[in-house]
Amino acid sequence: MATVQSMTIEAASRIYSAAAKAGNGQVRKDSFAARAMSAAMRKAHQANSQGAEKVTPGKIKR
Repeated sequence: MATVQSMTIEAASRIYSAAAKAGNGQVRKDSFAARAMSAAMRKAHQANSQGAEKVTPGKIKR
């Protein structure tokens, strides 16, 4: 059985970037890339509301 992993902002950013490059800078709002970014941001927001360090796309930890 496969292990379920949550979408990280780093992974979502890579997916979103690839979709934007393929779509001449545009990412459709119903695309997988948009859903991945939404899931990552929702997870970060939930963590932030529980007292974790604030994470935004501009503050990606490397």
